[in-house]
Amino acid sequence: MTAKANDLSQPLDPAYAEQLVASMGGVLAMHARMREFTKVVHRMREERPALLLRYPNRWVGMAPGDAFTVGDSLEEVIDNFKRRGVPLTSAVVEHMDPDPPVLII
Repeated sequence: MTAKANDLSQPLDPAYAEQLVASMGGVLAMHARMREFTKVVHRMREERPALLLRYPNRWVGMAPGDAFTVGDSLEEVIDNFKRRGVPLTSAVVEHMDPDPPVLII
């Protein structure tokens, strides 16, 4: 049996995988979007200390093409991106918590 969705316990159906890749514009288009998203992630990580000082306890969103928005809630940031036509799949959104909880792993 092969999987067609999020069932990671089964191998992925090759025909479904090909259809999925084609629906996303092909391998090269997918790779370009992943590289673009990676740049946004790095930009958020790099700018986080300054953003934390400027926008404490607020939500900050970044996307390719220097798209940037700030809001008091996650919903506000998402709505701002939607109004501007920014695809949410390419956006990075983070809460600027000046006192984040400590995680002990």
